[in-house]
Amino acid sequence: MVSSKRKLQVCLLLAMVPVLAFAAPVDDRLPPGSTIHRLVEISLVRSAQLRDAEIVWQAAQMDVEEAKGALWPKVDFNANSQAATIGKGNPNGNGTTGRAGATVSYTVFDADRSKNQIAVKEYAEQSARAKFWLAREKTAFDTTSAYLQMVKYQKLIRLYTDNVQRMDALSKKMAEIVRVVPGRRSELTQVTARFIQAQESLAATISKKREYQAELIKLIGPAEAAREFDEQLPPLQPLNVESGKVLALKIHPALLAAEAERLSLAANVDVLKADQYPQMDLQLSKTTGKDVLGYPDPFRLYLGVKWNAFKGFSGRSAEAAALDRANAAHERYDQTVIEMEFNLDTAWADYLTQTDRLPNLQALDSATDQVRVDYYAQWQDAGKRSLLDVLTAESEHLNATVSLVTSELDRSIAAVKTHYEAGGMVAYVMGAID
Repeated sequence: MVSSKRKLQVCLLLAMVPVLAFAAPVDDRLPPGSTIHRLVEISLVRSAQLRDAEIVWQAAQMDVEEAKGALWPKVDFNANSQAATIGKGNPNGNGTTGRAGATVSYTVFDADRSKNQIAVKEYAEQSARAKFWLAREKTAFDTTSAYLQMVKYQKLIRLYTDNVQRMDALSKKMAEIVRVVPGRRSELTQVTARFIQAQESLAATISKKREYQAELIKLIGPAEAAREFDEQLPPLQPLNVESGKVLALKIHPALLAAEAERLSLAANVDVLKADQYPQMDLQLSKTTGKDVLGYPDPFRLYLGVKWNAFKGFSGRSAEAAALDRANAAHERYDQTVIEMEFNLDTAWADYLTQTDRLPNLQALDSATDQVRVDYYAQWQDAGKRSLLDVLTAESEHLNATVSLVTSELDRSIAAVKTHYEAGGMVAYVMGAID
């Protein structure tokens, strides 16, 4: 069912995941002292999902050892007490009671059933191992994303707080003007409305930050998540899309898990095929004591044959069903490859889009800031601008700054997502897979 060459390739790749990830062509891995490195390191230790995946992997390793036990001789002991006699007859019976015995059996032929069962368990163990690495990748990406979102909302909170303070100062100034010129009360109403809007925007932003803080608490604990992070986004470098696809096909844990599952199901087909053949066991047995005639039992060496020759065609049906499952697993692998390539293309396109947008957004932020300052001066000193002009300029500058902050964040997330979608997130953040 599965070529020996393909089996060897998958086994080598799974064994070399740490080496391949460390040798991945990533640019400028994050330094060990960086905030992201430290937070991911904490989350990899704390993650319950990761511990669960590791336990499943360890259990799969024990399943392999259990399956390998079929290759060893089997030793069975049996014993029974002396029988109490009831009624008439020979009190010694046939001499089978009150004796102990042992049987050693070794399978000499099973049409490679045992070897294929071992292969099934080994591929299942390889799949569990790959899923453990996949859990590490997801934990690292979730931690990094939540941290970047926290940085973003800290910036936005500062922006909205400054806006609230400006609207508050403007409303107080307008209240003083209204006391002198009551006819300008409508302007006071306008600035009061903007002040309330600014407070609501600030409250909504604080609430959104709490959501990501709660996410970080689950990943790194309350002590680390409660701190204020540096608002300067770290320099995150993306992985080129073509390099990412080549890397993913080699080491992506999701692809390795899907391929190992396919090979496990294919090996199970061979197990079901072997069930249709006889099994031959070489057996050696010995019983202690003497029989009813006073003779000790000799050692007995014989060949036993077991063959379930007819099961109502259920064997062939089970084999056909297993073959269909193996084929479906192959389709899932192909679909996983397609999704991986699509996700990499999307992340790379997002990174390029945000990179192209940033210069324009920076220029827009600078221009709207200058307009805001000029309009305020013209309204306050020369009376050339209305209050509505000032409020509009303030709003446009705030929106431009928020767009700039959001674009910077989206660019950073797209950069780390290229590593995640290629299966090299832990290698990029941690510098090596520990």
